Amino acid sequence: MIRDRLDRVEIVTARCEDYFAGLKDASISKFNFSNIFEWMSPRDFEALLRETVRVARDKAVLTYRNLLVFRERPASLEGVLRPRREQARALLEADLSFIYDNYVVEQVEKG
Repeated sequence: MIRDRLDRVEIVTARCEDYFAGLKDASISKFNFSNIFEWMSPRDFEALLRETVRVARDKAVLTYRNLLVFRERPASLEGVLRPRREQARALLEADLSFIYDNYVVEQVEKG
């Protein structure tokens, strides 16, 4: 399946903040952040999540894992980011990497 859809993959080597700034609203349906929140301040984390919501389509899904710093959506975004805790728990249990403490799956609800 992946091989058949390689033409859909775009490799970007920019910071998310810079890349998202050039995107139209509601232009992405899936997000997988890999350890980028570990080095951000809580303020920068929230700012990136807000920008993620802006560029996300309604019902878009975002995932990320926690290694050193526990991060989940701040209370200020609870109206637009809905946790999918059961799915996250199942993914964490199935994850072959033993180093992560938390797996987060959230859905953007713009409706």
